Amino acid sequence: DDSEILEDYIRKICDSAGKTPTYTEPHIEGSTIEGHRISAIMGSDICPRGATISVRKFLPGITITRLLDAGIIPYELAALIWILFEANGTGMVFGNTGSGKTTTMNAMINMISESSVIATIEDSPELQIVQKQWISLLTRKSADSIDERNDFGYSKLMKISLRHRPTCIIIGESREKEVRAVFQIFATGHTSMSTFHASSSEKLLHRLQGDPINIHEAQFDDMWFLMQIGRLVQNGKILRRVMAYSEMQLVKENSNAQIKPVDIITYNPISKEFEGIDIDNIIAKSQKIHEAATWNGIKDIKKEMENRIEYLKKCTSEKIFDGEKIIEKIS
Repeated sequence: DDSEILEDYIRKICDSAGKTPTYTEPHIEGSTIEGHRISAIMGSDICPRGATISVRKFLPGITITRLLDAGIIPYELAALIWILFEANGTGMVFGNTGSGKTTTMNAMINMISESSVIATIEDSPELQIVQKQWISLLTRKSADSIDERNDFGYSKLMKISLRHRPTCIIIGESREKEVRAVFQIFATGHTSMSTFHASSSEKLLHRLQGDPINIHEAQFDDMWFLMQIGRLVQNGKILRRVMAYSEMQLVKENSNAQIKPVDIITYNPISKEFEGIDIDNIIAKSQKIHEAATWNGIKDIKKEMENRIEYLKKCTSEKIFDGEKIIEKIS
């Protein structure tokens, strides 16, 4: 019948991902040979209406210039991130499910120098790095559920990646325990990013500080910026936008001082415009751009921002959407 055909189809897809659903492991997560992410459930005891599968297809070639051309990220923010990356900046890209976190982060990696050694650590291979010096690492669960010595989790892979002396370390997606490894990476001084599920910066920090993650407030200083990605519906069309770019700063309130996110750039869904993108506003509110300028030996921050914005606009106007060409030009 139809249910048997569906189950057979799901098994074939799971086989292509190197996974086999069983009674004890009825839920399968993985990636197909093409790089599409799958989540399958087999077994009527946990899925009474029958086997279910979801396939998340990732479009190849989504680059920073394509995001700029689509209005997902403003040129001013792209130029700012570009400068921060050259000073070993760190950040978390967050949003709800399906908002485009991984796609946005992947596109931002286009602004990392071609000469960089980039290490990626993921559960499933989703990131598509075009830089030639790319070390791709995947987590692995031991076949022995009792003995975890042969597990290759985020922390172990982070230590392995450091032995290869990377310039940049990217964690594909951090959930709970993985976040501790992310903050260990942030503290190493490498350019680094990861994605996280949260609907606002306040909720993100609340989750980070609560069980079972338990990140201490003092560690937030190692995380330079937060970037929120949103999935909007306007005039019947689905749009994705950078909803907010914030920096972790020491904020004094009365006699207390806390490390909190301070919004620098935001998107207004009513006016459908980005707010705070004036270069003078960015220079006045962003602390990290001044740290990066000192690191990079930039004397005139405004002129540097203007030059990079002009360059990105030129790339977009000339329809330079190929990742390798973008990195070649940026480098």
